Amino acid sequence: MTTTTLLSESTNNSNNTNNNTNNNTNNTMNNNNNNNNNNTIGNNNNNNPEYDILINILMLGDEEVGKGSVARRYTEGYFPINENLYNIEVDRKHKDIKDWGDGLIKRKDPNKPVIGRLQLWNFHMHKISDIPTKQQYRETNGFILFFDVTNKSSFLQLSSLIELVRAKCADENNNFNCQSNSRNSTNYNRHSVGNHCPNSPQKGEKENNTHSSTAPPAPPPLPPIVIVGNKCDDVSNTVVDPIAAKKYCDSLSIPLLFISAKTNENVNEAFNILQGLIIKQMKIKERERQKLLKQKHIKKDVNCNLM
Repeated sequence: MTTTTLLSESTNNSNNTNNNTNNNTNNTMNNNNNNNNNNTIGNNNNNNPEYDILINILMLGDEEVGKGSVARRYTEGYFPINENLYNIEVDRKHKDIKDWGDGLIKRKDPNKPVIGRLQLWNFHMHKISDIPTKQQYRETNGFILFFDVTNKSSFLQLSSLIELVRAKCADENNNFNCQSNSRNSTNYNRHSVGNHCPNSPQKGEKENNTHSSTAPPAPPPLPPIVIVGNKCDDVSNTVVDPIAAKKYCDSLSIPLLFISAKTNENVNEAFNILQGLIIKQMKIKERERQKLLKQKHIKKDVNCNLM
């Protein structure tokens, strides 16, 4: 199973600003203009003063696995009982976190904390091939895949969801591509965050059968993903074998947590682990960007000396 440093999160309400928006209007993912009628995922090009970086998290899974309940538990701290969440075509929630990024973003004013806005997206999907589109997937920074421990069919859908995410997040070079933005940053690439999976082979590492002419091409790498089994509080009705579930997720190097939106068990932990994976990927991409800039600078100096 993938290991990661958990992003610490204060439970003090003064450190976390919870803002929430539910809309059924525009379900395209593009720019977040702080407009309640614009359901979009992607870049924040307006230098929103409320936060420094926008992190888009897409929640996927069968109907009635509890995606909306988990989103409300995480962002608002309550479990919805008498709310009808199934008629919401596009359910968007967000939560602001102080000191986000583990040093990823360097502010011009070091005394001001970096505010990361986690924007959670839940699309009402009648079938697995429904929205979002490929472009919308690629504008997402991380994914939480849900199954219901009391519904075995929701667990069996995971393999299809994983392959869907893999296919739709891959660009023409089989690289994961997600986008985000920051302001007041001195070293952060504002245009490209992804293009590298933390679990994919790194430079210098060996890949099996890479030189075999008969070997099938390697599948595109996966973006940051956490799998959660919701409703773990309902022990008497649990039908998904936790050992089998863990073995399956371990085989994919994807973290698995059993959570409960009702009791709040492991809900924060799931989002913390996903943030850790996202930050790890961003740091890898930033190092690659800095290395490329250095190589270009060296090449430019060589060309100047030859003139």
